[in-house]
Amino acid sequence: MALSGDTRTRTYVDPDAYGVSHVEPPYAYRCPFGSKSDEECGERAAAAVAERIDHIGAERVAAVIMEPMRLEWHRGSRHLLAALRRHTAERSVVLIADEVMSAFGRCGEWFAWQRYGEAGRPDMMTLAKGLTGAALPLGAVVLSGNMAARVENQMLYTG
Repeated sequence: MALSGDTRTRTYVDPDAYGVSHVEPPYAYRCPFGSKSDEECGERAAAAVAERIDHIGAERVAAVIMEPMRLEWHRGSRHLLAALRRHTAERSVVLIADEVMSAFGRCGEWFAWQRYGEAGRPDMMTLAKGLTGAALPLGAVVLSGNMAARVENQMLYTG
């Protein structure tokens, strides 16, 4: 719950206690970064993530996690994902797409991140709801080829 961008959970879980840092999403109508255009708001949101990584120190950042379907609610998002991918790659920080609610065609493409183009391809995806059609309580983590190669010879402890 500390990872959630839903501010209603802050009553129950303090993100700071878990080392979780949030950055506002792009929303051009009331852009938290002072922009009035979709594109500029998305770019500024991605730059804010890059600044936060630089402030914390890339070596201390485990990953950047975002929910591509939630991005759909914010008009600046089509400009965010490619810039976010670029900033995280430059800093060697893993980019995770939380596709729990959106994967397996729920938004038109197989995965929601695909709506924004190949330039936004994440390193990892978390999947669940559409995985079994609610027949079983099952989730999965999908790794890119590069991520899989990094952990190929290591024990991957999962729950």
